[in-house]
Amino acid sequence: MKRIAVISICASALLALLTGCASEFQRESVLDARAEDPEGLISGIPAEGEKVCLAAGSFHSTELDISVHRALRDRGYIVTFLKGYEEPNPRRCRFLVAISGSEMSTPGDLPQSITLDYRDLFTGETQRSVWRRDPGTSAAGWRQASHKASPNALLAGAWGDLDLITRNLVDQLFPALR
Repeated sequence: MKRIAVISICASALLALLTGCASEFQRESVLDARAEDPEGLISGIPAEGEKVCLAAGSFHSTELDISVHRALRDRGYIVTFLKGYEEPNPRRCRFLVAISGSEMSTPGDLPQSITLDYRDLFTGETQRSVWRRDPGTSAAGWRQASHKASPNALLAGAWGDLDLITRNLVDQLFPALR
């Protein structure tokens, strides 16, 4: 008799579980909320107006952080800086961009390298874009030659425009959907 009672209870519990009666109330997922933008879901690229978190992957100048922030903001993303070693939260922002770069020797100089790492916190998709300064050029030699040619000139960085470089790196991470 006990055996039949236990089997019937297990069978009814299994039946309730299979029909969904015993499961938790279903909530709308974030992916369902983005269903109006199927191209963004398929490509893994954030849609315009999405929140993107920025995190420092290494010690580098804040000039680099600001430049990447501007490049992402100009693409139409809502950018949030993560403080220190704060963990990224998928409820706060789905997309994370980690910035890594070598320390700049003097203000206005570019670092030896800049790396942007992208991660979709829901799907786990990752991408990386890297820029490296040409090792054959020397900032000191360039400045000395420029100073002799025009001693009153305000000298820019020796290897190019930081904003242009970071915009190109962001374009590599998030190519335009066509």
